[in-house]
Amino acid sequence: MAERATFQVCLLSGEAASISSSPKTTLKRLQSQISGALRSSNTPLELIQQDVDPGVLSLSTRAEEIHGCSVLVICQDHPEWCRQKCFRKQSPELDWDVESERAEWLMLFPEGRFMYFKRTRFWDKEGAHETVCKEELQGEGSWYCTLQGSDPEEVVVLDGLSVFHRMSSKGECSATRRRMNMAFAKPQLLSYEISSLDCAEECWTARLPV
Repeated sequence: MAERATFQVCLLSGEAASISSSPKTTLKRLQSQISGALRSSNTPLELIQQDVDPGVLSLSTRAEEIHGCSVLVICQDHPEWCRQKCFRKQSPELDWDVESERAEWLMLFPEGRFMYFKRTRFWDKEGAHETVCKEELQGEGSWYCTLQGSDPEEVVVLDGLSVFHRMSSKGECSATRRRMNMAFAKPQLLSYEISSLDCAEECWTARLPV
């Protein structure tokens, strides 16, 4: 095998490029290089071999295995593993031996819109477990999936607006509007409770105030 492995990549639009790398480099590590060569966004890729043994390629495929081949590239801004999903995380409820309680919901709609909600309840430190404080963060906007790191990992990025509510133990309430920019790595989201939006939307009980 040659010191470098080379293969051709192209988009459905017709944009094409040649990729050259060390033979043992996997397609997972080459995703950012492929996106850059095709002048496309740095999103997760679906790679389909078009000539010899056509079919979807695993990201563990090494460059030497497709040396001289042609590969169709499909960019996935909203990949199936997170699209139209609700991710939920709930900590144990506030109690005498539980200092704080957290609930978090993230809903990723297929058209690229998200809704996010996080609530924290905790004991007032000055109240000796007599009064409870509450904080809520509600946000919505657009989301997309991108690749980050030298060994690229999928990351869901949220970009939108949020409202932060705080209620003190004295009943005083405040609300602050702010820009929202958050990122969730794929392993992090897969550790949440996951359901389809078809059955999860009814669980969404908090909306941004008008």
